[in-house]
Amino acid sequence: RPRITISIIAPNHDLDQEFITLDLPPGLSIADLKGFVNAETSLPQASQQFYLNNVPIQGDNKTLEEAGIKDGDMLAMLMREPSQQNNMGRQPQQQASQRRAAGPGQAEIETTRLSILGNPSAMAQVREQRPALADAINDPDRFKDVWMEMMREDEDRERERQEQMRLLNEDPFNIDAQRKIEEMIRQQAVQDNLQHAYEHNPEGTLHNNKLVFGDGNEVSFLGEADIPKSLEEAMLNEPTVAGPNGTEVGAQSGTVRPAGSSTAASSSGGAAAANGPFRGQGHTLSSKAPNGPTPAATPAASAGATSRAPASSSHPKEAIDQLVSLGFDRQQAIAALDACGGNVEYAAGLLFQG
Repeated sequence: RPRITISIIAPNHDLDQEFITLDLPPGLSIADLKGFVNAETSLPQASQQFYLNNVPIQGDNKTLEEAGIKDGDMLAMLMREPSQQNNMGRQPQQQASQRRAAGPGQAEIETTRLSILGNPSAMAQVREQRPALADAINDPDRFKDVWMEMMREDEDRERERQEQMRLLNEDPFNIDAQRKIEEMIRQQAVQDNLQHAYEHNPEGTLHNNKLVFGDGNEVSFLGEADIPKSLEEAMLNEPTVAGPNGTEVGAQSGTVRPAGSSTAASSSGGAAAANGPFRGQGHTLSSKAPNGPTPAATPAASAGATSRAPASSSHPKEAIDQLVSLGFDRQQAIAALDACGGNVEYAAGLLFQG
């Protein structure tokens, strides 16, 4: 049973630029194929014109084999101007044009930026397909400008596509129009893949690692393999404190690295380790007070300290609301900001991975 994919080119129809895949019995005629497409899409058989490798397929009585269609082939199906509009005609197209004219709001663009930033799979695809967008991922204002420019380019391509479709309807054998439409379909597929990546791909797995210190306290941290690649440079520049066995620990991310490997450690030496606290999950590590040893906490007191949540937050309300708008509750947002030293981008990445 040959399987073929059909790319639908149907101006002023909501199925325009859609793809359908059909498993067909051998010996099927082109007329039968049109019937299958009609059953799947309700597109009139008389309006369907198939193309294989930019060449129109003529003759409804030909079999698939006679037309040169093989298993795995992709056909383009152009819907000619129909004699009557069905109920899925111009209204959806007008609504789509209105949506494009309105464009996304600043809050939606920022939510998209944070979603991509917290999704390593989407971030990798953005780097490959939209390098300019990836370069601006850490700058909200620049990201918005690049995104709006990308939207304008998409609108220009859509206008050009509509013009080429008009020319192709006037002359089905216009080779230049066919080639331009084929390139537009390829570009649209790239955009669709990008949209699908950050909406549907898994964000990755967060590994729950434990760092055990001499007093028996455990502090959760993110291993280097768990930090999104877009944050690596920032992690190398963050302040660190000395860890056990010749390691250093990131003061904001909790990343454990060999001593002296971070930029901050190279410039400041051991000063940060002597004076700076380590911000882990509920624990603060520091050197002993100069006036005398600090009594060891009892297990019950230690457990109570780690289980208490702060009654209020010192973080800006805008930062908390921004994380809450991504679907997380207020307590999660505050905890993530605490763990990331108030950095909204780090906190968003941490919440998405969690």
